[in-house]
Amino acid sequence: MAVMKMDCLKGDWGLPSVDLKCLHVMTYAHFVDAPITFSKDGRLWRNLTASYPVFQADKTVIKNSGRKVIDYLKEKDFNADSVLSDQERADVLAYSALVEEKLLPAMLYLWWADAKNHVELSRPWYAKTFHFPFNYFLPGMICQAAEERLGATRGGDNVLPQELQNRVFRDAKECLDFLSEKLSDRPFFFGESPSSLDALVFSYLALLLRVPLPSNELKDHVKQKENLWVYCSRILQRYYPPIPGEEGGQSKDPGANESTGSPDEDPHKIRNIILSVAFAVTAMVGYSILSGLVEIDVTYDGDEGEFEDGSLD
Repeated sequence: MAVMKMDCLKGDWGLPSVDLKCLHVMTYAHFVDAPITFSKDGRLWRNLTASYPVFQADKTVIKNSGRKVIDYLKEKDFNADSVLSDQERADVLAYSALVEEKLLPAMLYLWWADAKNHVELSRPWYAKTFHFPFNYFLPGMICQAAEERLGATRGGDNVLPQELQNRVFRDAKECLDFLSEKLSDRPFFFGESPSSLDALVFSYLALLLRVPLPSNELKDHVKQKENLWVYCSRILQRYYPPIPGEEGGQSKDPGANESTGSPDEDPHKIRNIILSVAFAVTAMVGYSILSGLVEIDVTYDGDEGEFEDGSLD
């Protein structure tokens, strides 16, 4: 069997990762006992755009897609849906598509479009998580990508901010109501064993309930659905039990190996830091020139055949 490993965004608030796609894959891996080594070392010179997860198995590399990683695992007989009937597998596909359509825009809005959440939690957390110099520009890039995704899926520039918020939260609450009804009093959506749908739904619920966003009306809505928050708590306790005495209630990762990747253990630490800084400086200077923030004036003296001194404005 090919050695499987995956780079993830780090965790916080009792979750092994606060990236939705990373948490999705990690939870599915627990469900099927897939031997994936998870790394949360944050070495961004291997992932300059912070596009998580990054999954590798032999020559297979999957980046920024939890669904494709899970499809790969299913092909390798790590299939949580193998015991389901044909109708249930069809329901998994339909419900998963509904969750992505209705809950993903709400998650993007809460993290990046809500001004209070953005200023007080999202941007500071990412700036603290990413090391220099990436902490200066990556949070802004992630925010811009989230806003573009929201605009493309929820009306674009023709929608007023308040209308966008109302539409996003209305769709999300309808989806949560639907999931609560379908779950009923069962431990998982299709009975006693978890499916790939459970891994997806749990990832959304865990982030909604655990991340202390200053403004989060969806958290209150989930708490009103007792079966949903009990369901989420049960999965957390079973698959991510807290490590006793660890600050912040960080969860243990019992079902898969994990590498913390301390920078002191990296034999190429100095080289990688220098390359990171050089790349960041080059990118920022290039952006400044292309955007017109910096102009370079060069004059040519035709008689002497020489360039005169240029200047930076």
